[in-house]
Amino acid sequence: MSITHATDLAPITPFRPTPLVRQAADLTYLPRPREAVKAFLGDWPLLEPGPVPTAQWVPMGDVRDRPSGAYAGVAIKPATAAEQREA
Repeated sequence: MSITHATDLAPITPFRPTPLVRQAADLTYLPRPREAVKAFLGDWPLLEPGPVPTAQWVPMGDVRDRPSGAYAGVAIKPATAAEQREA
């Protein structure tokens, strides 16, 4: 499972939708800290580097130092006992 979720990371100014945008889009905007984003992935094993600012998840050139307003992470669903027997 992959996730990208808004956060309150500085120095990005957090997106703050206006009341009109919120109403039109039926939008609830709630940036979350890293641990809260990590909690969405449950106890599934995380791929390295875990939930990090989006530009740091898969470094490409010089993008690692670019500011980000979101965390990205990937976790792998553990195999069930039946799936492990079939393998």
